[in-house]
Amino acid sequence: MLLLAAVAQLAAGGSAVLVVVLVAAAVVSTALTAVARVRVDGDGVHVRQALLGRPLAEAPLAEVRGARSEQLDPERFGWNEYGVLRRSPSVLGYRARRAGEALVLDLTDDRRFVVTVPDAATAAGLVNAELDRRAGHGAAGAAPSC
Repeated sequence: MLLLAAVAQLAAGGSAVLVVVLVAAAVVSTALTAVARVRVDGDGVHVRQALLGRPLAEAPLAEVRGARSEQLDPERFGWNEYGVLRRSPSVLGYRARRAGEALVLDLTDDRRFVVTVPDAATAAGLVNAELDRRAGHGAAGAAPSC
């Protein structure tokens, strides 16, 4: 949006200083929101901005039926769909890459929570281990950590 404002300002013969400020603001804004941290814990899966710590998306463990690793299909999402995903009522999450591994959570309301992570199989294992532990199938007191 800021880049569009900069282009419009430039096309309207606006000040070069204002255009530079708008472009710089767009770059800083992108840098602050482009990197996210994903945490799996006893409460669920949390996606937060790495620098500001602002929550971006989350899936409470009470709403998760199961987890799996899946290769993200680049044809499935458009080029402009990076960041917080709210594609439809059935898919939500966070996407940082065009393709690659994704942690997919099947939620109790038949939605899917998708988040791209480097080692999705390990993340899925942590979520499933915590679900098993809560269901009484795991070792007592053994909580996975990430």
